[in-house]
Amino acid sequence: MLQKAIALDETFAEAHGHLGWLFSMTKQHDKALTEGEKAVTLNPNSADSHMRYGKILTFAGRYDESIPELNKAIRLNPIPPNIYLYSLGISYCWTGQYEEAITWCEKAVRREPNSLFAHLFMTMAYSFSGRDEEARIEAAEVIRIQPKFSLEKFAKRVTYKNQEDKERCIGALHKAGLK
Repeated sequence: MLQKAIALDETFAEAHGHLGWLFSMTKQHDKALTEGEKAVTLNPNSADSHMRYGKILTFAGRYDESIPELNKAIRLNPIPPNIYLYSLGISYCWTGQYEEAITWCEKAVRREPNSLFAHLFMTMAYSFSGRDEEARIEAAEVIRIQPKFSLEKFAKRVTYKNQEDKERCIGALHKAGLK
């Protein structure tokens, strides 16, 4: 349907952004990057397009490049959806900027205390930074929110381009006590 929308209007930035996101989720990272870049080129003032492109860059392993995109999304939407906050947090985490990662994930957790992904990425940030006790506390929050959480099922949904990144992500969550 997104491809049909683009065929009808090649300048429909949001369709390009959504299509890029779908390509990213199906591990077609090169196509995802092309569509995400096209979305922000067509509509440079779209916060959602910058957020999606930032996420696409993250899953493609281009973490340093994702941070400016996600920051721009937040500047364009000063009351951003929670996904903007924890997405920026996880990008900082991947670049080794753990305190910055924790700051953004904490904002996401405060805004939506029952957000599974905010707590999941907070767990990962704490685990990566060596703050094991806090990681375990966050892992317990993940289980509180989703009692049947399965790390095995989550691992099947993770679409990082680099297998080592996926393994590091799952390892950090497992270290924090998630099964």
